[in-house]
Amino acid sequence: MIKLKKLLQEQNKKSRYEMLMDLIDDFLELRDGFDTRMLEIEKKLRELKPELSSNDTRLDSDDFKTDNYKDSITGDNHE
Repeated sequence: MIKLKKLLQEQNKKSRYEMLMDLIDDFLELRDGFDTRMLEIEKKLRELKPELSSNDTRLDSDDFKTDNYKDSITGDNHE
């Protein structure tokens, strides 16, 4: 609570321009962080791409007795 009151006093001492510039700076930092994370994700995907198969590896639903996950684990069939 003390920190909040101190922060409010500091905010009141700033001009509208300074508060707006601080807000813009915060958004730019968020955007930079997002861009950095996206670059890291793209880098990891490029590393994994050679390991990924180009074949269709989807499961066939006809291979399963039930579409209920719990039933498939316990082996219960409610047919």
